[in-house]
Amino acid sequence: LRQEDLRPKATSTMPAGKTVLLVIALAFLAYGQVPAPSVLHVQSTTATQMVIAFTKVAGGVKTYVYEGTATPTSGAAVTGTCTEAICTFENLVRATEYTVTIQACESPLSNPKACSAVPASIEATTDAAPVAVPAPTGLSVESKTATQVVIAFTKVNVGVK
Repeated sequence: LRQEDLRPKATSTMPAGKTVLLVIALAFLAYGQVPAPSVLHVQSTTATQMVIAFTKVAGGVKTYVYEGTATPTSGAAVTGTCTEAICTFENLVRATEYTVTIQACESPLSNPKACSAVPASIEATTDAAPVAVPAPTGLSVESKTATQVVIAFTKVNVGVK
């Protein structure tokens, strides 16, 4: 706590001649550390998108916004879109491992902007390419009527039901 932080930042004179001191903020409020969000977990992934959920910072009277970044083992980082307690990352590379970091920042109106000194992080991997399913073979007309055709074919076994 610095002495200058305890000095009045503004004064106002009341009609009865009394002076009211308005202390804008004490050091531990104005210069305190912004905590990081916690309990990150992968909510869902696709080949090009992932959704990370987290527990928000208990802000009391402060409002926090969240910023997320997904950094691949090689390549450019991707900034996520964070709302409430979820960050969504899009346009990712399939089958790639990312280190996802999420930090809490004081309201964008804060100057200077204060964010978590150490963001929360988690490892997540996008899904691999879908398995190409070959076309069935041995197509033949088994029977036909004026309104229906029955086709026979050899089924394809790709190990997925």
